[in-house]
Amino acid sequence: MDADITIRRARDISDFEVAREFVSALGAWDTGVNPKTGMPFHEAVAAYFGASPQDLMAKFSEEGADFFIARIGREAVGCVGYTDEGDGIGEVHKLYVKPELRGKRVGLALMTTVMNAMREQGATTARLVTATYMGDAIALYRGFGFTECEPFSDPPDAITMFMQCSLVR
Repeated sequence: MDADITIRRARDISDFEVAREFVSALGAWDTGVNPKTGMPFHEAVAAYFGASPQDLMAKFSEEGADFFIARIGREAVGCVGYTDEGDGIGEVHKLYVKPELRGKRVGLALMTTVMNAMREQGATTARLVTATYMGDAIALYRGFGFTECEPFSDPPDAITMFMQCSLVR
């Protein structure tokens, strides 16, 4: 199925409106799966999933950052972004694949794209934050060489997992 997947950079507000829909869906899923994070629902959504299309566009249009939308045909099916954190570190953000397409290589295509983009920007290390209950995502990350690492920011709760890997080939 991956031959049908196309990935392109998000560049205009309509792309970031799609991204906002995906980030909102991720937030709804995340807060529904684990309502016991100790953070009230509205606070979790606002803190992690409440960015407007304009906010996303500003963040991921900065130098050293990028955002990608995956499509099958004309349908947007997933997204991922990254930011340059300095010192050769790129951080993966907002990986999302529509539930009905998980396991169909969309996540693999998105991660391949974002990892290559970070390398092209000169990053030597990739890192990300995930949750311990996101087993399928963690398996995908491990397939790219990610392993658990020490926290690199304040964790919001005990279910937060920090991961990193080398981008040097």
